[in-house]
Amino acid sequence: MNVLLEDIEGLITYNNLNNLLNYKKITMDSRCVEKNDVFVAIKGNRLNGNDFAVDALERGASFVILDDRDAYRKVNGAKILVEDSLRALKSIGKQKLKQYKGKIIAITGSAGKTTTKELLSLILGVKYRVYKSYKNYNNLLGTYLNAANLDIESDFAIFEIATNSFGEIEQLSNYIRPDLAIITNIGFSHIGNFKNEDLLAREKLSIAKPDSVKTLWTEYNLYKRYRELINKDLSIFTFTNNYKDNAYIRLLDYYIKENHISYLVNISDYTFDFSLRHIYKQFVFDSLAPIGIAFNNQINKKDINNALSCFKALDGRGDIIKSGGIKIIDDTYNASFDSIVTSIDSLDEIENVNKIFVLGEMAEIDGYEDCLYNRLYEIVKNKKNISFVLVGNNYLKFRDLINVQYCDEKNRAISKVEGLLTHTKTTYIVIKASRRESFDTLIGPLKSLGEKVNVV
Repeated sequence: MNVLLEDIEGLITYNNLNNLLNYKKITMDSRCVEKNDVFVAIKGNRLNGNDFAVDALERGASFVILDDRDAYRKVNGAKILVEDSLRALKSIGKQKLKQYKGKIIAITGSAGKTTTKELLSLILGVKYRVYKSYKNYNNLLGTYLNAANLDIESDFAIFEIATNSFGEIEQLSNYIRPDLAIITNIGFSHIGNFKNEDLLAREKLSIAKPDSVKTLWTEYNLYKRYRELINKDLSIFTFTNNYKDNAYIRLLDYYIKENHISYLVNISDYTFDFSLRHIYKQFVFDSLAPIGIAFNNQINKKDINNALSCFKALDGRGDIIKSGGIKIIDDTYNASFDSIVTSIDSLDEIENVNKIFVLGEMAEIDGYEDCLYNRLYEIVKNKKNISFVLVGNNYLKFRDLINVQYCDEKNRAISKVEGLLTHTKTTYIVIKASRRESFDTLIGPLKSLGEKVNVV
């Protein structure tokens, strides 16, 4: 990859560099630096990246970008001093986007963004060269970094963009200027940062505001409710999990087995069967737009199914860990209300297994706590074939339910789970919480429990 030094915004000075900068990739983490990478020093709330520039050069960085004069003077080697590293990173990404000749796809929504991106990348990758944004780097900083690392030779570039505040999605969409936009859904994720669902929906819909966007894929009911806000010049494709809806792609039926889901999809009046190696039906819904986009780009059903067979949920986002007589579904990254409900429903539909659901508290639902926890109470009460281990003060009133084990902090959840295990059936354990709760620390102890369980 290369960019012009003179085009980096806020450039102050540099040393041991030519005007054309060549690099392998850009990173903000000095521990991840490999030979010929670029390290960009970002000042965070806890750490100042400028303090790690020397370490980055020692690890093989071709040059470092700093915005601290004192740190710049202390560094020997190829280096650049700028007014602001974030602004410089943004300008490097902007150069790469201007050079790019492929199609850019942007994905947003309350849930399912990362899974949709992974599925779309897998399926398009059957026929095309695809660049996808790293992990869930979907805020301003992450988008600038992903743009700076854009593979110029790819046919498709897939970006995931999110928001915590008004105007952020439109800002990011204006920056990457996508050709095609996807809105997975509108739910209660981040609802605490907005006054109501309508304002959150308007924020998500702003992904399609740039004049570069020609095509929008959106959930059917979202389109029906907000069609007046959507640019009439766009090509609109809708998808739904309700076979009665008049959508372009409809999920007709599905069957959850112990290790996979088989499902039927109708696309523009043609029906196709697919299979996904997981038990989460939300992943089936996440696959609908990618399947439709694949068909519209001349990828056939056989190749789509081959791609789906390679799908593996990411760490903390539903990956399945087998240990002895139990299967742990690690869903410790996100606990939005909508994703909790679909995870519970998916577990409920598996037959002939013991089912345990370990759940932490929801996040970013300020102002909606009573409403959402009351709704969740009714759902839990009616799922009598699932044993719930609920952690946190917001679940105090759930203690009266016969299928609930309550504990006030997460480390006590392990003993509750142990008492619910059986040697007569395989046990599925879903462990779900918001990232800030760090429930991933329970995975190790749960694996140890599984090693002691032998199903007869």
